[in-house]
Amino acid sequence: QCVISGPIEAIDTLQQQLSEQKVESRRLHTSHAFHSQMMEPVLEPFIAEGVTKQAEMLAM
Repeated sequence: QCVISGPIEAIDTLQQQLSEQKVESRRLHTSHAFHSQMMEPVLEPFIAEGVTKQAEMLAM
């Protein structure tokens, strides 16, 4: 399995190319392009200020 993200036009083009090669694909219906660079422009408001990394409290 492979999940891709990108502009709708690029996804449409890739899906057409896959179909022509008899490769099965399906579009995931999500509200956002989670875990992709498509989210970069909206990150700033969600970045927590003043958060510092601390040593773990439980043995891993």
